[in-house]
Amino acid sequence: MSKVFKNTILLYGRSVVVLVIALYSSRVLLATLGVNDFGLYNIVGGVVSLFASLKVLFAFAVQRFLNFAKGENDFEKEKVVFNVSILLHIIIAIAFVIIVEAFGLWFISNKLNIPDESYTDAIFIFHISVLTSALAILITPYSAAVIANEKMNVFAWVSIIDAILRLLIILLLPYIPYFPVRTYALLLVAIEIVNFILYFINCRKYPECRIERKFDRKLFKEIASFAGWDFIGNTAWALINEGVNMILNVFGGVALNAARGIAYQVRNSITQLVNNVTVASRPRIIKEAASINKEKTFNSIYLMARALFMITLMTEMPLLVYAKYVLGIWLVEIPAFTVSFVQLVLVWTLIRTMNIPIDLAFTAYGKVKLYQIFNSIALLLNLPLAYLYLKSGGSYEYALLPFIAVEIIDIIVNLIVAHKVVGFNIADYVKRVVLLNTINIISAIIIGGLFCYYMQPSGFIMLALYCLCLVAALAFPLGLSLSQEEKAYLQPFLKFFIKKKK
Repeated sequence: MSKVFKNTILLYGRSVVVLVIALYSSRVLLATLGVNDFGLYNIVGGVVSLFASLKVLFAFAVQRFLNFAKGENDFEKEKVVFNVSILLHIIIAIAFVIIVEAFGLWFISNKLNIPDESYTDAIFIFHISVLTSALAILITPYSAAVIANEKMNVFAWVSIIDAILRLLIILLLPYIPYFPVRTYALLLVAIEIVNFILYFINCRKYPECRIERKFDRKLFKEIASFAGWDFIGNTAWALINEGVNMILNVFGGVALNAARGIAYQVRNSITQLVNNVTVASRPRIIKEAASINKEKTFNSIYLMARALFMITLMTEMPLLVYAKYVLGIWLVEIPAFTVSFVQLVLVWTLIRTMNIPIDLAFTAYGKVKLYQIFNSIALLLNLPLAYLYLKSGGSYEYALLPFIAVEIIDIIVNLIVAHKVVGFNIADYVKRVVLLNTINIISAIIIGGLFCYYMQPSGFIMLALYCLCLVAALAFPLGLSLSQEEKAYLQPFLKFFIKKKK
């Protein structure tokens, strides 16, 4: 069984643990803080997340250049890449603090809809969130090195420890008599410090991760150029996510932010599960790109695209069909519009899985300029569409609908640019990915509709049983859509589980 399959299974196991902890943590946090404080933390943290593109500015760049150097078997270049990335991230951390502090205080004071009695809490949360994000920036080169070396066991354990610590501090909050929302923000800083220490200690095992006085001006410019264009895409991504969150706040207040926060908790949990395929496959695909074998690289991307979509569909369908029942079991109090927000966000996430592999094609070949320009323009359509919809009196229930329409447009735009820039075969992608996924979506709608109409659960046990039956019913049409190559791709997974059972 290849390293990719082992890493995928390891990461999937890690994600299940993190998912369970995260879902329970959200329930306890909402019950402890209440809808208003939960929404307050979500919107103020969103001001910092608006600049999250700075935090991940060089994350993919570091991993991409490390993997490319590994594909070229150039150890000296690996050391230079790592040391350049350390310097860059120190610069980014400083820039992050200056820019966010300058803009964020003004924005919170003048633009956000925050109750007067919560203003001082909002400012405190903002400052602490900036500090937490700055620490996360400094971790990036080390976490990228772990993934580039395909040491997914380290990545998995650090993630699990992070999730457990986050749960522990939430469980402690009811026993803290004063300022629970402030205490929560402070304890998150402590967790980020623990993450930094764990990654730093583990990276000492990798010879290229030694801090030395190694600098290459040409490589510095190359990485900076790659990451600079990546910054545009990350900024657009942050703007549409947190920008729409702020638009919701302007029209509906912090209660609406709480509903959106729950929907994104669900989305992030699903994304953690399905992105294991991407995390495990990315290093290998970038190494293949270094060997200048485009056919092999594109075939790997097609397989990853199908795997991402099928895993996402199987994971999301029970939540889409039984969203109201699942949220009722999960949360003590369900904020208004949460059910529709969750369903729309899940549909958007499913469609987005067809975009992620195209993004990887640009990253693997280091040609991101045109892609990020056109991708950003397409993504930013979400902001005016959401604003105009709510301004015209549209229901909050469907405020996230523009995300789905824009994502479809974005896929079309990215395919055209990929064909022009890296020679991506549009016909192959449409035939081997888009068409088959569309057939699977139609099958899922029919099966999901039947379950929703005829099989309404009356309790937790029946809900679990119906969800299992729904997944089993979906497995048949999905299995029929697999090509021989895709069956061969999945075969090691089956052998792995059969071997475990024996």
